[in-house]
Amino acid sequence: MTDRLRGQAFTLEGFVASAFLLTALLFAHQSLVLSPSTGGTVDAETQTQLRHQAQDVLLTASSAETEDLSYTVRRWNPDRAAFINATNRQAGYGDGVPEGELGELLVSVFGARGRSYNVVLVARGENGGQVTEPLVWRGPPGQTAVTASYRLTLYDNMTLTSNQSPTTELHTYSHTDPGSSRGYYPIPNAVDGPVYNVVEVRLTVW
Repeated sequence: MTDRLRGQAFTLEGFVASAFLLTALLFAHQSLVLSPSTGGTVDAETQTQLRHQAQDVLLTASSAETEDLSYTVRRWNPDRAAFINATNRQAGYGDGVPEGELGELLVSVFGARGRSYNVVLVARGENGGQVTEPLVWRGPPGQTAVTASYRLTLYDNMTLTSNQSPTTELHTYSHTDPGSSRGYYPIPNAVDGPVYNVVEVRLTVW
């Protein structure tokens, strides 16, 4: 091989090596940005990504053909005064998974990647205030947590999606007495007309 050809070969090898190194550095940088940082905090870029993912989870769950977001919100046991198969009233499903499409999405999008999340229902109170009910509570969120929300409408003639009361309409339940013989549902009938209430589902991820 001539000196000229040998020099060209070295130049080509150097270019390929540089390109490979640059690709490796870019990949490492992307992997770092998309991974949780020490202590569960995240940078601004990851916060934006998490917020978009959280919003997509709620939108996808709301439009599911079966067991949509409304199904999960109404998956309540009126006699036990808790969500079906939930841990308890205070933690909701806690470390468990809410039933319906929402639960599957939370596991695949966040749980499988080591993310923590809370889901809280916020509805209008009878006197103009707000009532809140934890659907999933896994503890206080980190300082860099992000929140997405989705509002859905409940109607008077809807029923709970538990097997205990497949035909009882929402407006017939007590929302003040968990021990009522009529059964209990924590979201009140706070809107006149056919609308029962508007529930904001808040998903916080960190």
